[in-house]
Amino acid sequence: MIEELKTERGREMFFKKYRNLTTMEKSQLSEVSYVTMRTIMRQNGISRGECPFKDKEYKTKHKSNLRITDESIWNNRKWLYQKYVVEKLGMYAIGSIVGTDQKRIQYYLIKYSIPRRSLSDGQKSKNPCCNEEWIKDYYVRSGLSIRECAKLANCSTYTFYHWLVSFKIPIKGKVDKCGELSPSFGRRNINSKMA
Repeated sequence: MIEELKTERGREMFFKKYRNLTTMEKSQLSEVSYVTMRTIMRQNGISRGECPFKDKEYKTKHKSNLRITDESIWNNRKWLYQKYVVEKLGMYAIGSIVGTDQKRIQYYLIKYSIPRRSLSDGQKSKNPCCNEEWIKDYYVRSGLSIRECAKLANCSTYTFYHWLVSFKIPIKGKVDKCGELSPSFGRRNINSKMA
């Protein structure tokens, strides 16, 4: 723990100096755990979102640090491209930074011809095995089953099956001893009880 937090005057100065930081950032800065920082803040009567040592200008300063209020800064192609394409922030996140709604951000993305991401782009798997080459190597060339490949990829069999469908890789069926597809493959057992 840093020396400032050991004395009352030090804590007052620390929380006044770093009042705009989140509790997690304060704990990282002072090299204590999040729980310890919350305990120190509670003992000193400080709630998560405020500092009791505020001056009158604190509210206006605090709000201006959260948002970019000058429209000339963010209402240009370069800034929006940086946030949306390079940093991959969503329209809602950008809107909350500049203090507007996502519809307005969408309007400016269209106006400046910035290519918008589809929903599927935002929902792509972060699993390194979710690529066509890896799946073909293990599932097609190595002849592993869906269950074995899913275990290697550290995902569920349903997820791996979904990858096969999305990459249009043919799914292997159950083969009987003659080498032909079993006639019962894909059919439900009629006599089984349904839950």
